[in-house]
Amino acid sequence: MTDIKSMTQPELSQFLGELGEPAFRAKQVFTWLHRGVTSFEEMTNLSKPLREKLAEQCCITAPVVARKQESKLDGTIKYLWELADGNCIETVLMQYHHGNTVCISSQVGCRMGCAFCASTIAGKVRDLRPSEMLDQVLFTQLDSGREISNIVLMGIGEPLDNMENVLRFLELVNHPDGMNIGMRHISLSTCGVVPGIDALAEKQLQLTLSVSLHAPDSETRSRIMPVNRAYDVELLFDACHRYFEKTGRRISFEYAMIDGVNDNDWQADLIAKKLRGMPGHVNLIPLNDVVESPYKPSRRVAAFQKRLESHGITATVRRSLGGDIDASCGQLRRKAMEEAKALDLPISLHEEDPAFIETNGINHGPVSDALGIYGSPSIAEESLVARDCLLALRSGAQVVIQHISSGQSVELVRTFKAMGANLHAEATPHHFTLTDEAVLKYGALAKMNPPLRTENDRLAIIEGLKDGTIDLIATDHAPHSTEEKSRPITQTPSGIIGLETSLALGITSLVRPGHLTLSQLIEKMTINPASLYHLPCGSVAEGKSADLVLFDPNEKWTPETYASKSSNSPFTGWELYGKVKYTICDGKIVYKD
Repeated sequence: MTDIKSMTQPELSQFLGELGEPAFRAKQVFTWLHRGVTSFEEMTNLSKPLREKLAEQCCITAPVVARKQESKLDGTIKYLWELADGNCIETVLMQYHHGNTVCISSQVGCRMGCAFCASTIAGKVRDLRPSEMLDQVLFTQLDSGREISNIVLMGIGEPLDNMENVLRFLELVNHPDGMNIGMRHISLSTCGVVPGIDALAEKQLQLTLSVSLHAPDSETRSRIMPVNRAYDVELLFDACHRYFEKTGRRISFEYAMIDGVNDNDWQADLIAKKLRGMPGHVNLIPLNDVVESPYKPSRRVAAFQKRLESHGITATVRRSLGGDIDASCGQLRRKAMEEAKALDLPISLHEEDPAFIETNGINHGPVSDALGIYGSPSIAEESLVARDCLLALRSGAQVVIQHISSGQSVELVRTFKAMGANLHAEATPHHFTLTDEAVLKYGALAKMNPPLRTENDRLAIIEGLKDGTIDLIATDHAPHSTEEKSRPITQTPSGIIGLETSLALGITSLVRPGHLTLSQLIEKMTINPASLYHLPCGSVAEGKSADLVLFDPNEKWTPETYASKSSNSPFTGWELYGKVKYTICDGKIVYKD
């Protein structure tokens, strides 16, 4: 489905023109989207046929408040927004005398690895789309009832690591037919991605660039900010001078004060030396005490400020807001995980590190080579599985590895389970049935996330199901239109439908060959998920909801048509065993063969 809210107005005009609509419709749709509508039915000045056409082809994003905390001290509000894919991001609304400022995230997680920051603990999951950044501003305003006047891209993530989407977001939020927030009211913070700073300078935007400096010398900065190993602080200062020369805009330098690390007088003197010839503002930040970090708040903030001012450098100490609600980046997310453990709730993880991936949905190997693309190597999954298995062991939290696709991942889960980690793993029917060779036969119908991998991986998944390493089976049902799946393989979305074939594939591929008994298959598909997620189902008993599936395990059938509105399945035309005869939900027959 097309993410229509990420479209600029000219793109909307072209899109609607292709649907046979006049140019003025673009402004109407754009305005509705930027008011926060959640369905096309709310666009009352559009014709019903157009609304229906848009609903068929497009989606409208709208985050859900997963957690909200409001400070009793200063009115700061911290939001944990849940996105459509289940990931969560953080947004902070702060009140100042000059207006309301919203601090937004640009990525789910962060890969920059700054040692004092809670955002980097779980690593980067994915980039945010322009619409998802816009939604943070829009829905924070709608939920809080406070008009947003200023935006700071300083939440979770590195904006210049997601530059294309960030630039598009800036265009959207600045548009006069939208939220119309001026560039001079927007700040963008970077940890020092030098090529991004240079590229931003070329755009000549009137926003405020904030550079997370945190140390003026290479040795210290490399220790606390891994990005310095790629873009040394000397290169960073040079880029900042070029930025000022190009834009004429003063740069704000963020400086988290860390006790005994970066709060020495000689470091203040070095900052003054490096900023010579360039008007700069140094914003001293009292460090938040992150439990997982060995770094503690400096006791020399006032002295360091005075030392900078003695050199003629403008230095301020950031006002601490939301001190009673864990308002610093990453802390709410971490706290949510801690509370999940305390509540005996599982943490479910879709493991893919985008740093290793060029084209998602297709395994990196001979098949991707034959298609002329790089694909997604198994290390993208395995690296995160290894990390999260270790975290599960150390924390005692229940961790579920979703959609496991790699044999090495299966072995990691098996090993850490034996060490005492509270781990679970889930496999899909397509991962224990197909290999990446299916992409050559079925094309985009076999493109999925994580991708199908090798025969050895498939067999390892089956072995994991047999010995209990993998204790859950789920469909990962992902419907897509024929039009979407007809695009070139690199442009088509990942995913297949799976609900209607899941039981039959389990019987055909696992039960009949003798890998699992029928009871074991049903246990992994029903009892185990219900127990893990504390769902009131998974058993048959008097007084419980009658949620039942009646099937003939020996009946042969061939899937040709589907009750689903989509038919994107590579299993169409397969001969399968196990035919569902009735599906009963809450005592009512909802499907009958």
